[in-house]
Amino acid sequence: MKFRNEKVIGILQVISGAALFGLIPILVRFGESINTPALVFFRAFFGALFIYLLIKLSGRELKKFNEEKVKLIGWSVILILAIGTYFAALKLLDIASAVLLLYSYSIFIVFLSRFWLKEKIYFHTIIALIISIVGVVLIISPSGFKFQGNAVGYLFAISAAFFSALNFVFPKKYFQNYDIHSLVFYQSIWQLPVLISFVFFNPPTFSVANLGIFASLGIFCTALSFLLVYGGSRKIPGQYVGILQTTEVIVPIVLGVLLFSEVPSPLVIIGGLLLIFGYIIIGFKESELKSNEKEFAAKEQNQL
Repeated sequence: MKFRNEKVIGILQVISGAALFGLIPILVRFGESINTPALVFFRAFFGALFIYLLIKLSGRELKKFNEEKVKLIGWSVILILAIGTYFAALKLLDIASAVLLLYSYSIFIVFLSRFWLKEKIYFHTIIALIISIVGVVLIISPSGFKFQGNAVGYLFAISAAFFSALNFVFPKKYFQNYDIHSLVFYQSIWQLPVLISFVFFNPPTFSVANLGIFASLGIFCTALSFLLVYGGSRKIPGQYVGILQTTEVIVPIVLGVLLFSEVPSPLVIIGGLLLIFGYIIIGFKESELKSNEKEFAAKEQNQL
C-alpha cells in the first residue's frame, strides 16, 4: 500500500512539474514587451535564489566544483542559448509550433549520444528518429517550406531544440557523479555574469506585472518544476516519466487556444503527435533496456 501511494505521489509530482514548465510559453507571451536577455537573466536569478534557499533550509550541502569551473560555465552558456532561442521563437511563432519544435530535441539527443557519447543506437531509436523528423517536417510545412515570414522563428525553435539536447547530454558526459541540486544552482548562477551586460544596456521596465513574470519563470517554471520532476521520477518507472512529461506540451497548447485563440493547424497537430510518439518510444524502450540490464546483472551476481 505504501509503495502504491508513493507511486501515485511520484506520478502527480511529474505531471505537476511538467505542467509548470509548460507555463513558460504563456508567461513569455504575456511578457512580450520584455526583451529576451532580461527574461533569461531574471529566470536564472530567481531560479538560483529559490534553489539556494531550498538547499540551505533542507540542510543539504552545496557542493563545490572548483576543478570543473570551465565546464560549468560552458554548460551555463549552452542553457542560455537554449532558453534564449526558445523565448525568441515564442515571440515569433504561434505557441503550438514553438513548443512542438522544441520537443524535437530528441532527434539531436540521438545524434549527440551516438557521435559524442559513443553510445550504441538501437533499432527502436532509429524508428523513433524517423517518426520525429517526419513530425518536424509536418510542423514546418504550413509555411510551404519557403521560410518566409516566420522563417527566423522556425530557425530559433530548431536551434532551441539543438541546445536543449546539448544541455541534456553535457552533464551525462562530464557530471555523472555530481549532486544534481548543486549543479543546477551553479548552472543558474554562472548565467548571470554572462547576461548582466545585456540587461544593463537594455534594462526592462520593473513593473509589478513584469516582476511577477520574472519570479514565476524562475521559481515555478524552473526550480520548482525541476525539483518536482526529478523527485517524482525517482518514485516511478522511467518509462512513465517520458509519457507523463508530455503534459508540458499539452498545457501551453491548450492555454494558447483558450487565452490567445491560437488554434494549431491539422498538420501541426499531426506533426506534434508524431514528435511525442517518437519521444515516448525512446523513453519507454530505454527504460525497458535498463530494466533488462539490471535483471541480467542480478542473475550473474546470483550465479557467482
